[in-house]
Amino acid sequence: MSVPPIEIDLLITFQRVVTLGSISKTADDMYLSVSAVTGRIRTLEQEIGARLFVRTGRRIELTAAGAAFVKHVERFMELIEEGRSRIHTKDRTDSGQLHIAATPFFTSYLLPDMIKRFREKYPMVRLKLSACSNSQVLNLVSQGKADIGMVQEEPKEEGLIGYPLYHDLLFSVVSKGHPLTRLEALSSEDARAYPVLGFQTSSEPWAFLEQWFSRQKLFPRVLMNFDHPETLKRYLEPFDAIAFLPGLTIADELKEGELVSLRMTPEPNIGFPLFMVFQSGISNSPNAHASQAFSEFASQAMAGGAV
Repeated sequence: MSVPPIEIDLLITFQRVVTLGSISKTADDMYLSVSAVTGRIRTLEQEIGARLFVRTGRRIELTAAGAAFVKHVERFMELIEEGRSRIHTKDRTDSGQLHIAATPFFTSYLLPDMIKRFREKYPMVRLKLSACSNSQVLNLVSQGKADIGMVQEEPKEEGLIGYPLYHDLLFSVVSKGHPLTRLEALSSEDARAYPVLGFQTSSEPWAFLEQWFSRQKLFPRVLMNFDHPETLKRYLEPFDAIAFLPGLTIADELKEGELVSLRMTPEPNIGFPLFMVFQSGISNSPNAHASQAFSEFASQAMAGGAV
């Protein structure tokens, strides 16, 4: 059985009455007479086949049928607004909304300045940033809850595309004044006498570092493990320890002389890859234009060293 279409004016009026809780306030708000508003509500009730409001004192409240119906009306209005927004933002990269999910590494070291400069170029894009673990980032992107993910390992999940954004290197560092800073180069034997602070020891770069240690017949004393380099750096000086950290995390301290990078023989040359992640169907996303704008901006920024 076909259902006759409902005029959108009836739905808009119904939604305003729900919001304002008053026929007279709705009439004033919509520049209508009270009788016109009442007439629209009665017409809608006839088409729905159920009462939508009940009067309680000076206010009117939704009936059970009205409370159920208003959820569908709100969803319908949201779809109308989304359609209008997509029409106005079609083929435009300077507007829309964008949800980025990233690991704390990105949110701490790469994104603050990058997002600042992106906002200067695209001020109309509404941004949401979520900081979470590698696996949580991938889940958000897989479920379509985030438009772009930023992780430290290439995604292997089906339906996700990983774009290599940057390839950092691990550097061996100690605090200023450490005895090892007097050496021209640090050998594996020199490192044996000092404890090591581990950074993200479950990651691929750390696994490669352990292999490098093994080839040097060196089994370092890992004193503590850390998930964030800012916490790790606070423990370097008190324990006269060595750490192996990505270059992006120590750039400021090296420049200010608070940390010293040790040249090692032989050089480990262990990379610390960073990836942007998308759903394979990103071009069909309602936020595809904003996503494309940010991904191109981020790629150019990292390629130019503007981090």
